[in-house]
Order: sequence, then C-alpha cells, then structure tokens
Amino acid sequence: MWLQHPDDLYYLNLIIENEDMLTAFTERRESKQADKIRTERGVKKKMNLTISVEDKEYQNFDQRLRCHGKIIEGAQDVGNYHSLILKAGDDFVLGKKMWMPHHERMFSKAKKASFRAIAINVETDAIVFAELRTFGLRELKTINRAGGGKRKGGETQKSFFERGLEQLKEIYNSREMLIILGPGFPKEDFIRTCKEKDPDIVDKYQTETVGQGGMNGINEALKSGKITNKMETIELEKELTIMEELKTSIYKDFATYGWAEVKEKIENGAAEKVIMLDTEIHRKKGIEMLALCERNRIEIIEISNHHEGGQMLEGLGKVACLLRYKAG
Repeated sequence: MWLQHPDDLYYLNLIIENEDMLTAFTERRESKQADKIRTERGVKKKMNLTISVEDKEYQNFDQRLRCHGKIIEGAQDVGNYHSLILKAGDDFVLGKKMWMPHHERMFSKAKKASFRAIAINVETDAIVFAELRTFGLRELKTINRAGGGKRKGGETQKSFFERGLEQLKEIYNSREMLIILGPGFPKEDFIRTCKEKDPDIVDKYQTETVGQGGMNGINEALKSGKITNKMETIELEKELTIMEELKTSIYKDFATYGWAEVKEKIENGAAEKVIMLDTEIHRKKGIEMLALCERNRIEIIEISNHHEGGQMLEGLGKVACLLRYKAG
C-alpha cells in the first residue's frame, strides 16, 4: 500500500493495532557495528523490515506515524526491536489476523479526496490563523495589533494588516483553499490590503461574516455550514454537524451518553446511531461497542479527537447515541 497524502497517516493510525505485521523500508545500523562504542558507529543501512507492532505514536499535523515492535523478518537483527517511521509517499504492507468492518470504513474514508485549507478570522486588533484538514482543525498563530492604535503611538490599522499579510504568505499555498472570516468590516479592509500588496494571494478566496473573533468564530462557521464548496466533502464538517445534532438531541432527551447508558439503549432497541471517539476503537470498551453495534445493525460514527466536536464527546464519556424515541 502507498501513503499518498499526509492525511492517510491519520486513518492508518486508526487501522493499525498491536500484533499487526507491518513491513516498510527503513534504516538500521549493521549488526557487526552494534558492539562498537558510540563514536565509532557507522552509517545506517537501508533495508525492508517486518515488525510485530507493540506501540505506535501518531504525531498530529507533523505528518509522521511511528510504529515500534519486535523484528519478525528482515536482513538482520530478527528478534530485536525497531521503530518504523511512516510518512506521506512511503510504501508499506500491513498484515492482520482479522480485518473488521471499522477497518474497512477507515480505508473508505482515506480514499476520499484529502483537503487542507487556511482559515483566518480578522478583527481590528487581532488576527487568528488556523489550518483545516480532512479530520481536524488547529490554531497556527494569533497576532495582535501593537499598542493602542495610531493616536496612542501604536501600530496603524494598515501596518497591522500588512503584517497579517506577511504571516499569511508564510503558511498559505495558492493551490489550497483560503477562507477569510470576521465579525465585521475589518475583514474587508484586510482583503483590500492584500489586493494592494500581493493580489495573487487573494486570487481565490471565500469570505463569511461570523459573530465571534478568534477560533470561536472559525468553529462557528464550520458548525453552521457557512463554509461550503470543498468543505462539504470532508469528514471534519460532517463530524461537527453530527455533534451539533447530538447536542440538540441531548437537550430534547433524544440522546444519551456514557458506556453503560449507550449499551442499554442498543440492547433495548432504542439506539439509532452510536457516536464514539476514534481513540477508543482499539480499546476493550470500544471493541465491545463496535461488535455490539454490528450485531444489532446500528450505524456507528467515529469522531476525531482533533477538533472541538471530539473534545465535546470526550467530555461526555467518549461515547453517545441518538435515540429513535424520547428517553423515558
């Protein structure tokens, strides 16, 4: 298999489990050099190794997946431990004792078009820059206007927006989507500054008015569906939408949360959809919940922990469900 895009690492992290056999191209020092003192260690040798996975670490947004385990097959050091580092562009082979339906769901999601956009929320005295990915949202940087404005000897509005433009140029690729948000007119002034200084950077962009500044405004735009076009095809917006539905359903007593509560609703036929944090699909409770949903033909939706909706679900106990009828 081939890791075509950095987002593939996110889904692969959800697929790989302990005792899986993972084969990839890597580097390891030759066995004959293992006993030499550190100052005499030679260069690493490139080779294919197969490990039995015992541990893994997904480095969120850093585009790396580290899998650690005992070497099962390779040119040397069978029985010793090694870490395979996977990045976009790498090939690998994954072997499992059993492929489950949720593994297939992750593969299906990974096959969809990957996505990256830059969203900025512009206010008179602050600009926040954020990265939107297929599976999550993160703040990149916030800049604040220096001083109290020109009258108080501080930074002028124009100078501040020019500084914001320089920050944007450092993180934005013209092939990506640019979303310029703001609670009022400052975003329009910022766009005019960009067009004056570097018109190419705002050759393609989308703008929306939101009621809040900062990351709250960006989350508001996502949850309300104000950001459309390509955003309709990514998991992030779908997951935030289902979490908004869950929030409303809890208020109306058409949802419940917590492992025991959700299990009970599934078993008595009241559950319509189960919503579970993606970090739980490899843990005992999560595996049992997946199996229970599959036996009862209940739709299950895995939610990324890399956005506001996932953080909300974690606060609810990491699992919830929408109900067919009002809880009694």
